[in-house]
Amino acid sequence: MKVKFIAILDRWGWLLLLAASPFLLFPVPSRVWALLVVPLMFGARLASRSNHDRRTPLDLSILLLAVMVLVSLYATYDIAVSLPKIAGMVLGVGVFYETARYCQRSLAHLKKGVGLFLLLGSGFAGVALLTTDWPRRLSLAVAILSRLPQRLFALPGAERGVQHNEVAGTMLWISPLAISLAAAWWAWGWKRKPAARGEWWVGVIATGAALLTTFVLILAQSRGGWLSFGVALLVLLVLSGGRARNVGLVGGGVALAALTALTWLIPAQMGEWIFGGVEQAAEVSSLENLAGRLEIWSRAIYAIQDFPLTGVGMNVFRQIVPVLYPLFLISPTFDIAHAHNTWLQAALDLGLPGLVAYLSMWIVVVAMLIQVLRSSPDWPLRMVAVGILSCLGGYFTYGITDTVALGARPGWLWWMLMALAAATWKLTQAGQPMPSAAGGMSV
Repeated sequence: MKVKFIAILDRWGWLLLLAASPFLLFPVPSRVWALLVVPLMFGARLASRSNHDRRTPLDLSILLLAVMVLVSLYATYDIAVSLPKIAGMVLGVGVFYETARYCQRSLAHLKKGVGLFLLLGSGFAGVALLTTDWPRRLSLAVAILSRLPQRLFALPGAERGVQHNEVAGTMLWISPLAISLAAAWWAWGWKRKPAARGEWWVGVIATGAALLTTFVLILAQSRGGWLSFGVALLVLLVLSGGRARNVGLVGGGVALAALTALTWLIPAQMGEWIFGGVEQAAEVSSLENLAGRLEIWSRAIYAIQDFPLTGVGMNVFRQIVPVLYPLFLISPTFDIAHAHNTWLQAALDLGLPGLVAYLSMWIVVVAMLIQVLRSSPDWPLRMVAVGILSCLGGYFTYGITDTVALGARPGWLWWMLMALAAATWKLTQAGQPMPSAAGGMSV
């Protein structure tokens, strides 16, 4: 009976995770039991005889992160304050292992996993359109926003609206991958065999996700997001090959020519689009300029020096800054959600050991994807690897001046992206037979 229960839990644990997801996304102390779902799944996984084929190169890094999450419970001054981020981490780890477990079975499973990721990312972009507190900096953006439904509902914990910079950062996890796959699909469409033409949904999902997520990223009016998106596209162009690169070069050339022409024809309007108008610039808080960022970074470094091994606790930095590390350029009543730097925030939340674990995840994932590009002759896996690498390049740039903190509500998309990278590497190592690009583009 015990063995049968473990087998059932091991096989259908993803349903349990799905049922617990709302409680992990919007946790309250009375429903803290939802945190036990993922440890229960891991217990079944360890007890299962098929555990060996579910390991990933990220296991040690994730284990250290999990340990530091437990340590952060000791460091935090109020568990209720840290609970949303802790629950987000638990959900993210659960999503990672369930996604990796499914997608590394075969190419068909990976293809479905990528499609699901793009659909969920597009769904998040759609929700963002209805819940984000969009800035009113640029007249063109204001004109577009006036035609969209204005915040039809508010999410718990973000009653004033989702922060637009966080939306831009999240789109960087999705848009470059979608663009990579859409470009590859359309570039090789003329060679697609009749059997593969029935997979038209691959191109439709990738193209739709690329258009929607890019539109939302631009609408967020995050200058860091725009710069990071440009870096992601540059990585995509450098790593892509063949017709996919040609499509990207043509598209980039057209965009550059259009931008040059618009700058020459309407310089005032383009200046407003890039830098913001005078009235909008006056409304921007000190948080939006370099001096404000530097002040926040200095306070983050002070906090890390005071709590190097444990960190201050997840989600606690915003609470202790006005008390222990007061700011001068930013009002003490302004909610500083994080350190506006990915690496500083990781060290604040989980200490220097947590930062090491997080950095090691990045290093291992990049190494895996480079290995895919070097060793896999199969175009589909290579384009998935190129797309994820472009996402990482863009988000790394974004993380210098901003961040989507570990455990944030959209963070499960990041963990799902990491799982797709691990599955892509696993299939490459296993020598999974795949169709060539001339035979049909599959992802």
